[in-house]
Amino acid sequence: LAARSKAASQKLTAAKQVDVSALAKRGGGAVATAPASPPIAGVLSVVGGVLVHLTLGTIYCFGNFISYMPKSMYFFDGEMHEGNPHALLVLPITMLFQCFGLPLGAILQKRMSPSKVALLGAWIMAAGVYLSSYATDLTTFMIGYSVLFGIGIGMAYTSAWVEGWKWFPRRRGLVSGSVLTGFGAGGFFFNKIGTSLVNPDNMQTIDGVFPDAVYSRWPLMLRSLAIIYAVLAAVGAFLIRTPPKGYAVEAAPGAADAPAVKSLTVKEAVATKQFWMIWACIFMSVCGCLNVSSNYKYLGSAYEHLNDDAFLSLAGGLSALANAAGRLFWGSQADAHGFKKPVMALTALQALLYPLYKVSTHSRKTYMLATMLVFFCLGGNFSIFPGVMPKIFGPENGAAIYSVIYSAFGSTAVASFFLAKELIAKFGWQMSFNALGGMSLVAMLIGGAFQPIAL
Repeated sequence: LAARSKAASQKLTAAKQVDVSALAKRGGGAVATAPASPPIAGVLSVVGGVLVHLTLGTIYCFGNFISYMPKSMYFFDGEMHEGNPHALLVLPITMLFQCFGLPLGAILQKRMSPSKVALLGAWIMAAGVYLSSYATDLTTFMIGYSVLFGIGIGMAYTSAWVEGWKWFPRRRGLVSGSVLTGFGAGGFFFNKIGTSLVNPDNMQTIDGVFPDAVYSRWPLMLRSLAIIYAVLAAVGAFLIRTPPKGYAVEAAPGAADAPAVKSLTVKEAVATKQFWMIWACIFMSVCGCLNVSSNYKYLGSAYEHLNDDAFLSLAGGLSALANAAGRLFWGSQADAHGFKKPVMALTALQALLYPLYKVSTHSRKTYMLATMLVFFCLGGNFSIFPGVMPKIFGPENGAAIYSVIYSAFGSTAVASFFLAKELIAKFGWQMSFNALGGMSLVAMLIGGAFQPIAL
């Protein structure tokens, strides 16, 4: 009886090893299973990623901070002119240089731990903010606040969640959505902190100009924020941990019988039709969100009943929370439904929302709600796509492929500035928002035509 019991135990152990071995062949990389409850180190790694992204998410604070920038820095020649200021290019150029930082971060992750890459990127970003505080013209300011800021964000961006993917490989959309929630929430906290530093008395503009006391605090605000960013990122990076060798989660029911999944290299992915469909979908979908994130305060200040710095800063802060909620919500939808359904739902909502945005300026409540909905959609654009990369192109190179496809975000950020400038100058704000709604409709059609790759 003892011999039979021992033999049965050995067979059971062998069967478990076969299941785990099969999982490893499909990209799990496992020789041992993880405990049923979420590992503490894995949870802390996700929390660390959230803290790092709280600092990275301050990229959207510039839509609020631009009103505190000295007027001599609004245009490249230092003079005031009619029309949209050149300073609205700060956010698009930041996102453009973020595209250069993303592949650099992916390369560095092969040579050092993602936590170190996340810390290095966040500190470069913070250094850019600190150095920009000494600028007295727009060009010099953008070298720090757009170039260094953007490269730093790009380096740290995926580094903050790739370890979470390793800890929770079956919840990649939720992991990236959770970490990116920090990216959205960063705008809420630091919008409030920045406004309290530069305009503690809630002074109002007169003909679009603040009292000199507000502009005099501009350098101090940037330096204070830079120090906070650096400290917060250091705490977050410390919490990010790599899973131990041999770590793996238990396979999903029926996974042992599933066929092996191939992973495409970056070069192979770029050569597929699906890569360029996703690229075009991002370009068309996110253009409107980025336009509003740059202009909501600029547009609101043109209306007497909306021209209240405390109100517009609050609108930006609450919209940042909506951005965070959108990242978590849409990331979970990508986990549950893949690519097509969430993208079509998101872009359909945007196509309805943008033509109504100008109408929302009739009251504070409607303007606040419309701005929050746009930022909720912005969160969706930034959480759906990274989470589905492993599903579409295979589990091994999802982060690296996303670092290349992210160029669509930088390209549309720059394009949105020039498109809006031309449309607003010739046809007004309403036609500009109508065009953005049309672009979202095109993105919806692209999403509806998408067919996955047979790996």
